[in-house]
Amino acid sequence: MKKFIFFVSLLALCFTTSCLNGEGSGSSSSAEYHGTLTVTDTETGEVSYSSDKSTVTVTIPNMFEAKLDIVFNDVKFDKMMPALNVKVEGLLFSNTISEGETTINYIFTAENIIPSVGGISYKNYKIDKIEGCLGTNIDINFTMSSKGKSVNFTNRTESTTSEE
Repeated sequence: MKKFIFFVSLLALCFTTSCLNGEGSGSSSSAEYHGTLTVTDTETGEVSYSSDKSTVTVTIPNMFEAKLDIVFNDVKFDKMMPALNVKVEGLLFSNTISEGETTINYIFTAENIIPSVGGISYKNYKIDKIEGCLGTNIDINFTMSSKGKSVNFTNRTESTTSEE
């Protein structure tokens, strides 16, 4: 039964996201999320970069595999650096149903991930840990000790309250 629910969930994600930006075709699915990206210096706790007009693109390359790819679009680790599209590939995920049974949440966590920019892998800038939840609310966090940075992407706003 769990495999059936998983398959139906993936199928639902495919149908609901494939029309968002016209990129979903065949057995893949893609969606773009808008929100706030905050980069924090892990040593000082100071925000080194923040943008409330950030986007991430989430793709499930094969709807029959529980793996997703995330592209952090135009991310900067410091204000003066150029904007980069940082891609993280092959994140295993699981899904849950929200308490109100109205939303499918996709949960993931991974360690020691090598990101890529423009198709080139950057082993020296390994992501120590990335974790997140994709559902009605989007929260993605990762740390990169090689740059001394912690990154958070969310679509939550200050006025958003959680339902209990």
